[in-house]
Amino acid sequence: MESIGNYLRNLRLSKSISIEEVVRNTNIPRKYIEEMERENFSSFPGEVYVRGYIKSYVSFLGGDPEYAIRLYEKKQIEEKDVPLDVLVGKNYSLLDKINLKKVLPILFIVTLLIAALWFLFSVIFSKNYEVISDNDSVKIVLKTFSVGEEFSYNVGNRKITIKLIEIRNNGNDVLLSINNTISSFTLKSKSMMDFNLDGIVDLEIKYESFIGGKPSMRISFYKSQERKSKEEVIFIEKASIPVEFEIFSSNLLWLSIVSDNSEEQQLYLKKNESKTTLVKSKLVIKTSNLEFLSVKANGRPLPISGKGPSYLSFDVTEGIKGISIKIKYLE
Repeated sequence: MESIGNYLRNLRLSKSISIEEVVRNTNIPRKYIEEMERENFSSFPGEVYVRGYIKSYVSFLGGDPEYAIRLYEKKQIEEKDVPLDVLVGKNYSLLDKINLKKVLPILFIVTLLIAALWFLFSVIFSKNYEVISDNDSVKIVLKTFSVGEEFSYNVGNRKITIKLIEIRNNGNDVLLSINNTISSFTLKSKSMMDFNLDGIVDLEIKYESFIGGKPSMRISFYKSQERKSKEEVIFIEKASIPVEFEIFSSNLLWLSIVSDNSEEQQLYLKKNESKTTLVKSKLVIKTSNLEFLSVKANGRPLPISGKGPSYLSFDVTEGIKGISIKIKYLE
């Protein structure tokens, strides 16, 4: 079996990765990276740090952390000075030489210290997410995933479960399972989802960063809101179908548009950008924030008000003297 130092160094060289690159991506000090490859673990502040650094180092290089730990443990066993009488098995026990009254209190204190260190280590490294915002309308977290790891949150009566399936292209792309639906994300891309098909965004995920061999996702869980249905009818004299609808945004805005029986279009409108579509009978618009949206029909502004994720429907009816547009929306 190869040594731990040779395994780490050969693994790094096989990936053509410099020590500086390892330092940038794992936050392990250069001193300890060099000491690990030289198999000099005496300078480490403790056993917990040695094992943690080895696992982080090997995970970043795409190796097998458990195999590396076994190599490290083999080296530690080989370096221990075992008495000859223990190896050959004399008739008396090693315990006969130990003053238990002196040793037991020391062992008890050492055990307590190890337990405390392990608890602290578990708290620091297991909670690998950060709550960025939590208010009445949305909870936003920054979550770092390992492959196979799940993260869940309840939105109203629905539980949303996100699981990292696969990392591709050196972290540029990832596959997520979102309530058992597979979605692909490219670094810095984001997606919005409406699970109960009520026109209100329930979840937004952005692939924020890839550091230390792990992707970090910015996840926005939109909470249930009280929604009031409104209707209003507008009449445009001397107009006929199709009606030209102009959709305008005063800020960056996500939209979903369905015109008559056409397929759904999902898009982003930049600030002061607009989109025009011809409608014969019905137009449905879903939006991430109604506050930034305005709509015109044949050049006439339509009365729209509200805030937050919403949807609007516009039913067009042609009459003798013009057209009527019934506006119905949730806010």
